[in-house]
Amino acid sequence: PWSGLQKQCSSQSGSFKNIAGSRTVSTNCNDLALMVAQQPIAVFVDGNNFQFYRSGIYSDCGTTPNVGLLLTGMTDNYWRLKNSLGNTWG
Repeated sequence: PWSGLQKQCSSQSGSFKNIAGSRTVSTNCNDLALMVAQQPIAVFVDGNNFQFYRSGIYSDCGTTPNVGLLLTGMTDNYWRLKNSLGNTWG
């Protein structure tokens, strides 16, 4: 569970205990679409304006990646991202 403190991970079980590794990928949108079709992908985006988001499709994108999100899918018009900040943040 989130504690708001910087410390070692205390989880000994659950869905994250079997992560075998990671890699950094610089890619274009077509390659990213192929990758997210296989599995969710951790991404960094510019979240400077997230505090003003209320609902719908977010389009106030910046160019300074500073927030980690989970890319879970896509459509022809947008990327689907999962946020862990909670519904009372902002």
